Amino acid sequence: MFNDFVSVDTTPLYTSATGNDKRCHLLWGDGVKFNGPAGTGARRPVKARGGRSGFVKKADLGGQSLLEYYFID
Repeated sequence: MFNDFVSVDTTPLYTSATGNDKRCHLLWGDGVKFNGPAGTGARRPVKARGGRSGFVKKADLGGQSLLEYYFID
């Protein structure tokens, strides 16, 4: 389902491969799907939960998934 997971406490989801504009923050263990080739820059294009697309620092990936609970009523 996911290609990788966030490995730091929190990391920004940037709107572009360069620049400082942010869409939101991802938390430790959040899963991401790769949304294109890694390229040579410091950021990787990803799609995060909720359909948010953006760029994450490559150094902030490489974690493990966390336990999730789903309550169905």
